[in-house]
Amino acid sequence: MTTSRGADPVADALIRLVGALGRGDRLPSERTLAATLGVPRSTLRDRLQALEALGAVRRRAGAGTCVETVPPETLSAVLTLALRGRGLTRDSLQVLRVALEREAAEQAARHGDARPLADLRVAVERMDAAKAPDELYAADIDFHAALLTASRSPSLIFVGDALHPVLDSSRDDRLDRMRRLAGDPRRARSVHRAIYDAVLKHDGPRAMRAVDEHFAVASRTRSTS
Repeated sequence: MTTSRGADPVADALIRLVGALGRGDRLPSERTLAATLGVPRSTLRDRLQALEALGAVRRRAGAGTCVETVPPETLSAVLTLALRGRGLTRDSLQVLRVALEREAAEQAARHGDARPLADLRVAVERMDAAKAPDELYAADIDFHAALLTASRSPSLIFVGDALHPVLDSSRDDRLDRMRRLAGDPRRARSVHRAIYDAVLKHDGPRAMRAVDEHFAVASRTRSTS
């Protein structure tokens, strides 16, 4: 049995099987799976154990193996390990965050749901009132979380939830940037308010441009540190 996607055809086959099922669905018995895949049951158990460690399945004695929903934290851990293994920096993931939030802003503008829009407004108002860098930082985190929620896209929300802990591990660096922004709070307010205003007016292209400007300002702030 061979696949073009990886060096472990047994794991690939199990991933395809799990992906075709829904949460709570039961996999065939180990005996049946091992026979279908043409591998010893010990090999099958090893791969199932790996999937269980990822949170993709749940195994219970006498009840079999059932499909579970992989939490965002699992992807966060894999991303962190992958970055270290390939010698990449967390900053290299910024391009993903920009693309993610551009799409979130466009979809949020399209949907215009009242609750997340209210959360965006509250976050902007908290930035207006922020006196300390940690207050500005907390409002910024809540603003971007609300933007993802406003997109109404489960995929964007899932990836955003997974990406945030990876980037947030450099919290000290972000707090330093927030301290600099706190020295010119109008800049912090304006870039976030521009995103909020565009989303509020259902102007997707303008919302995406505002996100671009937000990250451009953040990049310039970092380069002058």
